[in-house]
Amino acid sequence: MVTNPSWTVVRRRMSRKPLLSTLLSTDNVLAIGIILMASSLSPFALVEVGLFPDQIFFLALMPLYLLYIITKTKFRINPIIAFVLFSQIIVFFLVFMIDGFAGHLKAIGTLLSIGIISVFFRSYLLDIRSFVRIAVLFTLVVLLLSAVSTVLAYVGYFRPIPLFDRGNGEIVYRVGYTISNTVYPAGWGYFIRPGGVFIESGQLAMYTALAIIANAVVLNNHKYERLLIFLGLFTASLGFFVYLLAFLILFRRWKMLGFFVGSFLLALLLFGESALPKGNIVAQHTLGRVDSFFTVGIGGNRAAATQLVFSNLGKLPLLGSANDSVFRAPGADATILSPFLRYGIVGGIFPYLHILLFIMVPMPAGAQSKLQIDIQKNMFAIFILLMLSLFHRPFTLHFLYYIYLIALFEWEMHSYYSAKVKSG
Repeated sequence: MVTNPSWTVVRRRMSRKPLLSTLLSTDNVLAIGIILMASSLSPFALVEVGLFPDQIFFLALMPLYLLYIITKTKFRINPIIAFVLFSQIIVFFLVFMIDGFAGHLKAIGTLLSIGIISVFFRSYLLDIRSFVRIAVLFTLVVLLLSAVSTVLAYVGYFRPIPLFDRGNGEIVYRVGYTISNTVYPAGWGYFIRPGGVFIESGQLAMYTALAIIANAVVLNNHKYERLLIFLGLFTASLGFFVYLLAFLILFRRWKMLGFFVGSFLLALLLFGESALPKGNIVAQHTLGRVDSFFTVGIGGNRAAATQLVFSNLGKLPLLGSANDSVFRAPGADATILSPFLRYGIVGGIFPYLHILLFIMVPMPAGAQSKLQIDIQKNMFAIFILLMLSLFHRPFTLHFLYYIYLIALFEWEMHSYYSAKVKSG
């Protein structure tokens, strides 16, 4: 398994520069700008908690990124990514014409912006390693603050402060340096499932999963990897537990796999729900969530909603949103099948096109060397992990999620064709 393919075309010599000039390099500034733009968009909760106006960074910075490209005499477009983006834009516009929902136009605007960022990667205006490094460090900071807040809330140092009501009695809290919608009295204070800069812990787990993949493929930094995995466990996300098991197997982290499996079995033996007071909140939201994967069903706490959507797929239109009266189950819009509810039987396939790229594109290309075969295996592993991460939330069209996938795809395909040239 190739975990850090050499991208010789864009590899730059590391020179000794002052720390400030390194931090303010063009690549880092562009990468930080992408994170800032994403932070002012859904599913980031920073806008909802009133930290700054909706889309403020996105609307302020995206025109500057477009202007930056225009000033360059030469820039490149990846035809495969362009085809995917164009197909999605056409389908979403057709769906808009059918049901008139303005949210589809917002999705189209996001896709156009993603196309602009993809040009930066393809034209080597933004080094993919720099982007991944900034994105991973950002995730680590959020996870660290969330983990500290979780521990301090449990010992009673931090107390939950209500921020707003999402409806149906669901209160969103600020707890220390994290946001959470899952708060229970426990220990000397409160047990929380931290969401970091998101409302739900599953959303934080999903972006942690993306950071783990990107780090393993692009940076291959084992220190980052261990921190992401350890701190990611604080989300107590069932999807993250399953994803982590698959990652350790697919990327052959045998020692770490043995450690976590052994630790889990030991914890289950010593601190299983049967060995703890009945109704223990911590047990229910940690070991209990793993147990629910086998007892409640695939999808964990969304198993019923997933089964409902699947059993009613035949009632959906080919293009267009579903009738709300058919899908009243709580959480139906947060299942892996939710894009079909919004776009229809045919239209629902298109939000997944950029994930399907990782399995559709490299296989027909063929392979002539061991390195190419390894890269194909890498892309297949990425595809499996991305599909598993969808059980957190199927937010495939969110700005930062899509940018992550384009960066990974560009990195792997460039490595593949570079290996093909060498073998030829």
